[in-house]
Amino acid sequence: MKKVTALLVVLTLAFTAVLAVACQKQGSGKDITFDDNGNIVASEEGTVVKFTSYTEGEAEKVYIDLMKAFNEKYKDYNIKAVYSGGSANGYEGVTQTRLDSNECQDIVLVSDEYYKKWASRGLLADLDPFIHSSNPTLNFESDIADMSQGAVGRYLYDVETATSDGPNAHYYGLPKGSGSTVIYYNKDYMKAANITEISVYEENLEAYNNGAADAYGKTKADKNISGTVPAKGYFSLGGKYYFNNKIAMSWDECASLAKRLQSVNSNCDYGFITSWWFNYAFSVGGNCIQYLSSSDPTYTGGYYTFTLADSTVNYKAKEAITVNGTDYKAGDIVDYEDKFYITDELAAKCDVLPSQRRAFAEYMSLAGKVGENHYHAALNGKSGITDAFYQLVPYRMGATPAEAIEANNNLMKNNAGSDNATLAENVRLGDMQVIENKGISANPNKFSTDGRFGYFINGRTAMLVDIRANVTQARMIEDFDWDVAPMLVYKEYDEQGNVTVSGNEGAHSGSTAWGMWSRSSVKNAAYLFIKFACGEEGQRILAQSGAILPNQKTLAREIMQADLDAGLKPMNAEIFAKGAEYQTPGDWWFLKDGDWIDGNGCWSIYLNKTVREYKATLTNFYAHSDYKDTFDRLLKYTLAK
Repeated sequence: MKKVTALLVVLTLAFTAVLAVACQKQGSGKDITFDDNGNIVASEEGTVVKFTSYTEGEAEKVYIDLMKAFNEKYKDYNIKAVYSGGSANGYEGVTQTRLDSNECQDIVLVSDEYYKKWASRGLLADLDPFIHSSNPTLNFESDIADMSQGAVGRYLYDVETATSDGPNAHYYGLPKGSGSTVIYYNKDYMKAANITEISVYEENLEAYNNGAADAYGKTKADKNISGTVPAKGYFSLGGKYYFNNKIAMSWDECASLAKRLQSVNSNCDYGFITSWWFNYAFSVGGNCIQYLSSSDPTYTGGYYTFTLADSTVNYKAKEAITVNGTDYKAGDIVDYEDKFYITDELAAKCDVLPSQRRAFAEYMSLAGKVGENHYHAALNGKSGITDAFYQLVPYRMGATPAEAIEANNNLMKNNAGSDNATLAENVRLGDMQVIENKGISANPNKFSTDGRFGYFINGRTAMLVDIRANVTQARMIEDFDWDVAPMLVYKEYDEQGNVTVSGNEGAHSGSTAWGMWSRSSVKNAAYLFIKFACGEEGQRILAQSGAILPNQKTLAREIMQADLDAGLKPMNAEIFAKGAEYQTPGDWWFLKDGDWIDGNGCWSIYLNKTVREYKATLTNFYAHSDYKDTFDRLLKYTLAK
């Protein structure tokens, strides 16, 4: 442990030294200006723009190429970019120190986790005056319009309200690229388990069932498939098993497939691994925190509440409805607060989706060992239970919506670990939910030094949820064939295999943004670099690494096709582009810092270090002060009047 600590210190100091050299002076020379027609007017003494990122070794090449291309484009204007990078170890801490000082690079790469924090502290410049400028040299509106919303939308931020949709939301950064999340899977393990792969989008299933070929150029007859292929990611027909890599699996399909892959491949320790609970929660509209309106004069209109253990079900509109003054179209999931304003009449116009607690318990069950008591005590003599509880009807929990909200908040905070069987029957919906351990995954804190993706590369897991950036590693795999598939979606089926209830495509994507130091002395030139890096020219260069898809949807499709033509994996790369359309950031992004997640005495520390080590049950977790104190900790993020 001492050696590891010492190494981290050395790495951090080394990176600090690199930055210190690179940041002795911010962008040097005078900034460029523009004439009345928007043309660049070069500074006589020249302009230097300094930028930094966290990377090292071979990965630096793409940034060097980016720098060279920018310098070539603007050499006639005497503008020059200078790059400095280093290890990711300690990057955020060192960069924040530099941003706080009088010496920093003009452009920094900032992650989701730090973006709002740095913007709120005034360390990042507002890019809107450049993006929306009447000067065509600066204006970037058309490019942003062609970006996937999941990639660019997260960077709109109102520093006054700490929201992304406030009246004064601005861009303080623009995405380096699109890094959506998918399921990486081992094709060799599929073959070993006698699972036949097909590749057909749901909208093309009818044609496929009538004899058309799939994306592999193969028909049903070619693969000896008898019967009608259903709209499922994993299914059986005539005693044979099939995997469709174009259609998202349901929770149950994924678990069944994982068990099969794990059982027939001796080298496979785990059938399925994901490190993120919100891969399940986002599909049903859940989130770890939710905003509630309040008339309490202490707050500016409302406050945040902790909803990880919320047992109230969610609602997805089957037709256009209005709830609490909010209009929902068919397919929309009703917002957390609004579901307490639903009536029986409105509920009849919605599909019922699982609660946040149900989604979280499903995630926790992946790593629970079958037949062993870890997350829950034995239930009626049956062991291997993750959680057991009734799901609740939100609008029936009180005589008024306000009373229902208060009752639910009290339940989540003070009695979250109960099975809530003492509540009135009209409040409970259906039978008790008993989620059993599945034994198909490793706990995230159990990963070896190989890291999460190392489990996939080494064949220890058959399926892994991970981001686009790991394509570069995956392309170096020589021991087995691989591809990617869509993220999970909560689904229910009728006896004929038709989807009757479906959640949303809910998953998260990783992202980083180019931000401009608010105290840069060369803002015009620095913005030109951001525009170049985030625009088509820069995106073509950055996409060479395979780690990102370009921001622009049209360019992304072009790059993916070029990769396919060159024989570069994954063959099902289009799944990344589809994911970029809907995937949002993880829980670390929603507030301006992560103290409510992993600050001293916070819920995630106890969950990851104690519960997942099988030293406490979920009931213990919900009763623990680290869980309960989160409700109070969240209040600091609500702006006082």
